Amino acid sequence: MQFKKVYTRSTSKRPAVETEYESAIIPGKCIAIRRVDNTASTKPTVFHIGDMAEYDSYNLSYIGVIESITNKTITIKPAHNERKRLDLYTFAWRNHNFDLEKVRANNAETMMYI
Repeated sequence: MQFKKVYTRSTSKRPAVETEYESAIIPGKCIAIRRVDNTASTKPTVFHIGDMAEYDSYNLSYIGVIESITNKTITIKPAHNERKRLDLYTFAWRNHNFDLEKVRANNAETMMYI
């Protein structure tokens, strides 16, 4: 199912805009996301409760454990902070091509320079 993103600015809402991501969700169990590309279809990335996922980034990619999956949000528990709740669009653009080993290697290299 391709989902839409609703943009709000102060008190007004804009019409929903179709995103470039598709998702298949089984609430409380798993989510599969993939980027819809006109040139080639990409393989979906599947996340289950208990898997690691990215919730934020700056110089480093911040990852945590997925605690819950609903039709609208994914809740991630970082190792040392309070829970982070991401809407479907934010979760999809951060994690559509998630590779835990690559993220850990990039974080280790970046830590040498900051």
